[in-house]
Amino acid sequence: MEVANLSEIIVRNKLRHDLRNVTLVYAVSNKLQARSFLATEYWLDWRTVNVVTEQNIRNIIRKDVGEILSRRERAIDGFGCNTCYRHYWQLYWEMNGRRYKINKDNAQVNVWDIDRGGDLEITLLNEGIHIRVDFKLPSGNAYFYAENV
Repeated sequence: MEVANLSEIIVRNKLRHDLRNVTLVYAVSNKLQARSFLATEYWLDWRTVNVVTEQNIRNIIRKDVGEILSRRERAIDGFGCNTCYRHYWQLYWEMNGRRYKINKDNAQVNVWDIDRGGDLEITLLNEGIHIRVDFKLPSGNAYFYAENV
C-alpha cells in the first residue's frame, strides 16, 4: 500500500456566519486510481461510491473540526491517504441553526504521491446565492456546492 501523509488540513470559513460542528469525512473507495498499467481498469470501473452509505468504501476517517468563526480558519492534524485507490470526501456543518453538507455523496478529490507532506486546504465561500466548498492540494484543486441536510 502506498501512503501519502497529509501534514495538515486547514478549513477556512470565508462566509459571514459562524460554523458549528464541522466534521470532515475522508473515504477510500474500492476503485483504483489511474496508473499507466491499470488505465483500462480505471476507465471501466463504473461502480457507484457513496460516502454516506459507505457503498464501495474500503476505509473511512472522520475528523471533528469543531467551530470556525466567520472569516477564520481552523487547522487539524493530517493523516495518511492510500494513493492506490480513489478518494471521496464529505463535509458537514451547522450554520444559523441549519445543517449543511457537500451536495454530492461521492465528491472525489484524489490524493497523489506529490501530495505527500503537503496540506489540504478546504475553503467555504459564497458564490452568488450558493455556498462553494473548495479543496486544494499540491496536486490540484476541486470544488463542490453545499446543500441543506
